[in-house]
Amino acid sequence: MQRAFNVEVMKFRRSPVALLATVAVVLLVPALSLAMSALVGRNPASTLALKAEALVGDGGWEGYLNVASQVSAAAVFVASGFVVSWIFGREYAERTFSSLFALPVSLASIAAGKLLVLAIWSLLTATAMVFIAGTLGATASLEVDGLNIAGSLWKLFIVSFSSSVLAMTVSVVASITRGYFASVGAVIVLVAFGQLSVLFGVGGWFPIAVPGLLAVSGSEGVPPVIWPQIIFACLTVATTSYFTIWWWGRSSAI
Repeated sequence: MQRAFNVEVMKFRRSPVALLATVAVVLLVPALSLAMSALVGRNPASTLALKAEALVGDGGWEGYLNVASQVSAAAVFVASGFVVSWIFGREYAERTFSSLFALPVSLASIAAGKLLVLAIWSLLTATAMVFIAGTLGATASLEVDGLNIAGSLWKLFIVSFSSSVLAMTVSVVASITRGYFASVGAVIVLVAFGQLSVLFGVGGWFPIAVPGLLAVSGSEGVPPVIWPQIIFACLTVATTSYFTIWWWGRSSAI
């Protein structure tokens, strides 16, 4: 397992997809959120400013971190989903899957190593994004207005990390279809179904929608996410991860 993990870390470090996704999550999400906060009150007649105000509210730290949580719920899932699709689908797309049989480790261990790399990456990117978000907010001298900044940053971390981990579910699609195109499509479909589940009032039981509901928790008209729904989301990730490892363990050369 250690050998498989080391190999996957090396592949991941050289991946342009992982690099772009990391930049998008760590830098672009906080920067976009701060830019939207800056639009509030600048030009009331601007359509863009009106849309920003709908998300940010009165601005300040509260509006900034609220919009960061909402943006990260979707953006992090999509970016992470692309990374998951690449890390599992590239072996098939680049015709390197057969060469894995020459390694002194099982395919199940390789799949487990990929998932472990993704989990660690999710943790590190969520932590880095929260740090950048806090730094940008402090630099911009945003109004506090009695907000518990540490609590809001913690919520941002939970939303980002959970979105990234939930994206690991598409590893099943990449493995079964032996490529990354279908799993990239699955990422988009899951985001769409997540939005629909919220509209129909069952978003809490659709795991992909849980981070988005956590991002707006406490808002008027938004139902709270209960522990059974969180447990169900965790079980979904665990089940799909187990199935991915099992699928790789029984795979044959192509």
